[in-house]
Amino acid sequence: MFFNKLIDHHSRIVERAKRLRTVPGVGPISASAITALIVWATFASEQKYRHPAA
Repeated sequence: MFFNKLIDHHSRIVERAKRLRTVPGVGPISASAITALIVWATFASEQKYRHPAA
């Protein structure tokens, strides 16, 4: 129950998630997951991977 409220709160305060929630069929969990995936993919694409042993 706590995590449902937390995810719902997150999807109401994050701008990308708010916009996604306006799409029919997209609820708070989907909006938060898609937003997190977009942020992670953006972060990962900006990082240059280098193996620590190299």
